[in-house]
Amino acid sequence: MSQDVDDQFHYFFNRDDLFILDRGFRDVIYDLRAMNYRALMPMTKIAGATQLTTQLANQSRRVTLCRWVVETVNVRLKNQFRQLRSTFNNRAASHLFDEVKIAGALLNAFGKSLTDHPLVGSIITKINETPSHNYLGDYVIRSNINRIRADFFPDLT
Repeated sequence: MSQDVDDQFHYFFNRDDLFILDRGFRDVIYDLRAMNYRALMPMTKIAGATQLTTQLANQSRRVTLCRWVVETVNVRLKNQFRQLRSTFNNRAASHLFDEVKIAGALLNAFGKSLTDHPLVGSIITKINETPSHNYLGDYVIRSNINRIRADFFPDLT
């Protein structure tokens, strides 16, 4: 990604715009931040860690809640418009943007709009209120529950 001011990328976005990305963009997130854009993606474990900290897990959940909306719209586009499901060659890519704009306009005009679940406010409040310490995780480690071997499939007779 070019940091050149004349790059066309900068014509579409403003400083401090927010990008909500999936893990496929992990290589460019630093470039986006270097160009003064805000970029979020679900977190991954730190090397050597067995799980995310409570704070990182909650941050990852917040990003995933936003990503869900993006993925839902992508699925709607692909389900409703067959040609958007396929892989595009370079020759077809020249009009891909126009096709996506037309498909989006049709979905906006005639499709059912997304609505929040009635409990979304309480879910987000609960995520924000979650304690910063994982007491259950401490108990599991302290009691060596994570080291106990369990049979996952019963013996068949």
